[in-house]
Amino acid sequence: AMRSCKTDTSFEAMIQLCASVINSR
Repeated sequence: AMRSCKTDTSFEAMIQLCASVINSR
């Protein structure tokens, strides 16, 4: 919600990926 919607979607996807990796550990 800081920049454009496109960046927001990409940012959210990256956050979800990071969260998945952290949860895996």
